[in-house]
Amino acid sequence: MTTDHHAHVSATVDGPALDGRRGRELLRNPRWNKSTAFTAHERESLGLVGLLPEGVEDEARQVQRVVRQLGQAPSALAKYVSLNHLHDRNETLFYRVLMSDPEV
Repeated sequence: MTTDHHAHVSATVDGPALDGRRGRELLRNPRWNKSTAFTAHERESLGLVGLLPEGVEDEARQVQRVVRQLGQAPSALAKYVSLNHLHDRNETLFYRVLMSDPEV
């Protein structure tokens, strides 16, 4: 059963409706996982408190961090492995990184 409150929170998460997913189930799905970009309100409403690092980091800052990390990768293979791992965890961030800098 979805309340109006949860429907509002669902709309704030990029991607399709959450269909009642919460907590670890939400974090295990790369389509819905925003990692540290979940706001404090979303973390509380979606049962994520204690499952993520304490700080909130917006998606723009996440993209900057990932691009910087990829720039430090020792080889093209290392970049590929890192991007593949990112895709498996957080699809939204993966595509934002690719769109921000196609040379990545």
